[in-house]
Amino acid sequence: MTHRRDQRVSRRRADGRPTHYQAPLSTSRQQLGTRDLRVQQWWTHGSTRVSEVQINHVLQAIGVQSTNGGGAFVTGPGGGSVDPVQCLLQHGYTQWTSYQPNSRYWTFQAIEFGWLAILSLHLLAATLWLVRRRGA
Repeated sequence: MTHRRDQRVSRRRADGRPTHYQAPLSTSRQQLGTRDLRVQQWWTHGSTRVSEVQINHVLQAIGVQSTNGGGAFVTGPGGGSVDPVQCLLQHGYTQWTSYQPNSRYWTFQAIEFGWLAILSLHLLAATLWLVRRRGA
């Protein structure tokens, strides 16, 4: 079981102001908490990220195909009963998942509430200014 804490994400909105959401965590655990939010899944071999083409090349032997490069698989005609995830793990691949833990729910709610409240106040002020200006 491996956990990696990515560095804090600092993105910019369209208006150039930075946002400061917490970056997702990355893990190679197969199971996440029931309320954790998956962001993205991918596979590595060694420490190198591999493409869906490489994943499908390995899975071709058991009649399965990856549909998104992460954890969704489709069994083709003549596909066996072998678990594709276990097959890839046996071939030295590691599945990574980035996710937001459920413990961050209220933090994200507060961030969203904050910027929406500020936007609402600005819109209200602009509306009042326009109404007063028109009335004069």
